[in-house]
Amino acid sequence: MAKQNLADLRKKEVADLAKIIIEKRKEAIEQKIELGMGKEKNVRKIKNLRREIAQLITISKEKEALNG
Repeated sequence: MAKQNLADLRKKEVADLAKIIIEKRKEAIEQKIELGMGKEKNVRKIKNLRREIAQLITISKEKEALNG
């Protein structure tokens, strides 16, 4: 994710971030299946999705800590 995109995500609510995390996790699972079947050749795509999910979780935890 670009820094601008991360800045935009930091402005979102925790519930919105949770929805995005779920979507990214589903996408990562689909990519793993496609990689296993031989449809997907780009291994980095999965790595980048995992990184994005981790960044989203970190932003979500930071927001929860500030609010809670």
